[in-house]
Amino acid sequence: MSRSSVQGVVTSGYIGATLIGIDVSNEVVLKMKNCASISVLMLWLVIVGSTPFPTSGQQWVLPRTPHGQPDLQGNWTNATLTPFERREGQEPVLTPNEVAVIEARQVERRQVGSAASDPTR
Repeated sequence: MSRSSVQGVVTSGYIGATLIGIDVSNEVVLKMKNCASISVLMLWLVIVGSTPFPTSGQQWVLPRTPHGQPDLQGNWTNATLTPFERREGQEPVLTPNEVAVIEARQVERRQVGSAASDPTR
């Protein structure tokens, strides 16, 4: 098969050229990879370009529920050692000593929970 006929097959796709047993040069493969990269970049630009962004004149408005309360739906996690509620008379900010006590308790809980179980029980 001549070089010109291979070129015609390669332009239709690298996979098609491989399937019919044509040896494709590295130069052609690199051109095809560059073409694919440019295509992905162009697709990304079209998607980002069509996404509406607030202009400087628009202000963000807090979403609200039908009852007028702030809409706090979303992904929340309770993965914190800091208690959400304070006891009566407790300061709103924990002292370094209080933090150390809470962290020590958590370390102890993890050690007890990850200890090997007694096989003779």
